[in-house]
Amino acid sequence: MHQKKTITLLLTHNITIINDRFPAGTEQVFLHDIQMLRAKGETISAYAGASFPGYAIKKLFFPSWADTAQHKALSILGQLVYLLEYAKLLKQTMLTVSYNFPLAAILQPAKTVVYFHYEQVLSLWSIFARRYQQSHYIFCSHFLLTQFLHTYPQIDPKRCTVIHNGIDTSIFSPQRKKHIDNHITFLYASAWVWEKGMDMFLSAVNSLPQQIHRRIQVIIASGPDLWTIHQNPERKCYIQEQQRMLKRMGEVIVLNGVTKQQLAALYSQADWLVFPSIWEEPFGLCALEAIACGCPVLTFGGGALPEILSPTNSVIVEKKTKKALAQTIERIAMGNIRPLKKPFPLLTQKNKHMKISVRDALYLSYIHTMIRFRRGKNDNYQENTFS
Repeated sequence: MHQKKTITLLLTHNITIINDRFPAGTEQVFLHDIQMLRAKGETISAYAGASFPGYAIKKLFFPSWADTAQHKALSILGQLVYLLEYAKLLKQTMLTVSYNFPLAAILQPAKTVVYFHYEQVLSLWSIFARRYQQSHYIFCSHFLLTQFLHTYPQIDPKRCTVIHNGIDTSIFSPQRKKHIDNHITFLYASAWVWEKGMDMFLSAVNSLPQQIHRRIQVIIASGPDLWTIHQNPERKCYIQEQQRMLKRMGEVIVLNGVTKQQLAALYSQADWLVFPSIWEEPFGLCALEAIACGCPVLTFGGGALPEILSPTNSVIVEKKTKKALAQTIERIAMGNIRPLKKPFPLLTQKNKHMKISVRDALYLSYIHTMIRFRRGKNDNYQENTFS
């Protein structure tokens, strides 16, 4: 009796476990897709780093996430160990969707889709360029797709498509606002990491004159414990710095992680979501969640955020500096930037396809198309019609 072949979802090599405590967007999408595909009756296998016995060996090469980022040779070696573990399962695999692990494409490129949620290097490109060119690619934003094709012009754009992330609008929708009297509430709902600009936001608030500071309520939705999963020494140091800053600031509400339902309530309560990403944001899920709940976004912009936000639901700080952010917060507190008229258009023509039901339908259709038209049957189709 032949074992039924599966659709295999493979998570990036530096994630050690699979559970519902993942803080980052990639892992949330990964877990959602497992549940969604199984609910649709698909036969699914899913793997992360610790799914394989060889993970203990891989940890000898880089015991922490920091090592993978700082030592390219060790990172590639660890990826190859992970790849060899996964290669044992290929006979049972009908199609592989590899989340932020592009090296998986070199095994069976015509049966592999690499799903990018942030910018990635195609490791060992000079050796495996031909195999990478035979694979297929999904991007969570047009921004990421553009960056990728600029870096790898040898990749055929027909093999690339954009499927934006989505949100559950039955959860993320406007609720009755519980306003904090005489305060303007600024919510920070991102990771305690440098890329997301938490230090920039806290420093900006801390630099405000006392009379302005008294008008502001800061809520931090996440907590430091959620952001030490990789045991990265640099990230631990960063978290400790933010904790010291919070102590100096005084009255700040730190919630140490919330459910989606609680987060939706926070968006509805807050006057502004502060989303001060320093890097070029590959998507910006919390910005989409916020505007769906009627909460305008204060951000530096850039990256994929123009695909989500518009002048009706956001204020863009042009310079990515503490001073510029502090000046904008002060102008809001002084009433010089008027609150955006509510209800403003929530999910508009620009982003209405980012509802989770629409996104899931696009993703499922893409998977079925890949199975039907994978190499050896018919490879003549325009993948980017899914975007």
